[in-house]
Amino acid sequence: MDISIRFPFLENMDWGKPLNWTEITWSCAEYWPTESDAFLAIVAFAGFLMNLGLVCHFYKDRKNGTAFLEHMATCDAVLIFLYLYMYFGTSCIMYNRHDFFGKLHIELQTVVKIFYEFYEMNLTFAMFLIMMERFLWTCSSRTRFHWTMFTYGKHKYYLVFVTATYILIVLGITYFKPMVDFPVKTQKCLPKFQKFSSVPFCDMALKPTLYEDAFLRLLQDTIFPLVYAYAHIATFILAIVTLFRITRVGEGEKPLDQEEINLANQSGGVPLRLTTGRIKRSILCMLFIYLMFFFRAFCYYLFVDPQTSNMFDGDVGSGILKYWSYDFMNVVFSGSRAIVYVVFCRNQMVVEFPPYGLGR
Repeated sequence: MDISIRFPFLENMDWGKPLNWTEITWSCAEYWPTESDAFLAIVAFAGFLMNLGLVCHFYKDRKNGTAFLEHMATCDAVLIFLYLYMYFGTSCIMYNRHDFFGKLHIELQTVVKIFYEFYEMNLTFAMFLIMMERFLWTCSSRTRFHWTMFTYGKHKYYLVFVTATYILIVLGITYFKPMVDFPVKTQKCLPKFQKFSSVPFCDMALKPTLYEDAFLRLLQDTIFPLVYAYAHIATFILAIVTLFRITRVGEGEKPLDQEEINLANQSGGVPLRLTTGRIKRSILCMLFIYLMFFFRAFCYYLFVDPQTSNMFDGDVGSGILKYWSYDFMNVVFSGSRAIVYVVFCRNQMVVEFPPYGLGR
């Protein structure tokens, strides 16, 4: 028995047959490039460059505990890049009517949509981790010492790795089944799509793979959605509690024993002397970032989510335009994070508040 796992994204396309660009133009009319598209692309590209700068800055400063912020900046940069491809890139292909790139675009929608969902989920969990860390900054040094997985630089990277691995498992179970080659039967490993036209150049959506196994169906239908929903709810609660506890930053900053002092010293290399004022400004900065994130999630469930909105009650084009508007709002929010950092913290942003780090 030959068992192999493949991901044949490009196996089903007839590369010799020309595309029906008349039908594509009719079914994807909102993708026809206009002057406003060029402006939106410039704004998105500027946001992409700013987030690349943040990724490089946080990566160079990773020894000081920038893991969560670096992770969020990476998610923002990738999501903006995918936005540029999905909208501006699609418009360019449609304008030039190039068969090869058009077919490649149709086939790569699998990869692009799964990548987009992967980084969307990562962004949600990154915001939860950041809010948990900022909440712990309002607690005593003893509490921060017992929750070093959220307050100590090296441990933060472990959390980022664990959450990313969990999301890969979720997407793998949700959209894929391994393809097993038997002598008689072949089972393909392709995600399913919902197509709205015979040439799915723009109107295609991922459909979850439904399992017959009871345990996998429980994971897919109940456990995974609940974990994602609880992450949103927990982040909201942490943000509210942190806002009310921000005045308590710095209380009880007295070492309890030499072991805890040594733990605080391990973070090392902090470029700024930590003060309660700088810590509070940094917390307020992240609370403002979360406010944008909350508004983003609120708009998604109100206007975009198929289960809670009437996005596709009308024609497909209007639904795509709603999604386009929502995605550009995300680009503005993601691309403006660097501006928010500068407005709130200038060059004095606190990225880690280890046990007994006050006054360093």
